[in-house]
Amino acid sequence: MKRLFFLLAFLVASVSAGTIVSVTDISGDGMVHAIAASGQAHWVQITAADTNTTTNCSTTAMSACPRIGDASITTSRGIALLPSAGMFFPNLRADSLGYYNLADIYYLVQTGDKLQIIWGQ
Repeated sequence: MKRLFFLLAFLVASVSAGTIVSVTDISGDGMVHAIAASGQAHWVQITAADTNTTTNCSTTAMSACPRIGDASITTSRGIALLPSAGMFFPNLRADSLGYYNLADIYYLVQTGDKLQIIWGQ
């Protein structure tokens, strides 16, 4: 029982340790960008602003939605985010040794729309 308690305490401390980084709202320009030029994160949360235009992004016109993915995202490739929708990249490992390379996560946002991004280091 004592061993289980210490294991659980270690896991909670490992997952909660770190720094939270938030960036200014990202305004779209219709181009593909990495969320950061360098750096690593244990988890990443990306959300489309609730003020994004539904005329740019609706269930019938997904091509104008903000997109999240790898360097090859386009208006028809990657995860589309409706206004107020988000994408969460969870902690890869409970021991906090796993991480995402921020330069490997890309977004594509049309002019007039915004993304909000936060991650944990």
